[in-house]
Amino acid sequence: MIKLTSVESSDRIPLEEAKEAMQDINSYVNEVKRDHEMQQLVAAIEKSITALEMVCLLLSLFLMAGCAKKIGQTSSSCKVL
Repeated sequence: MIKLTSVESSDRIPLEEAKEAMQDINSYVNEVKRDHEMQQLVAAIEKSITALEMVCLLLSLFLMAGCAKKIGQTSSSCKVL
């Protein structure tokens, strides 16, 4: 529709803004879907490891042995539970 709308048209800018908004929504939905799929994969791996003493796996937090550290965190400090 944008391609068929002339550059001088007053409808052009709202169409471009709507397109950008739809792309943002699409990116967000895809990100949430990937996160959900990753959580399912981690849960399946967690179930397959019988000797694992895991407390919780929640989003990007990996909790084990009373210490919570955000994945990708470079500092050596962690939040003690």
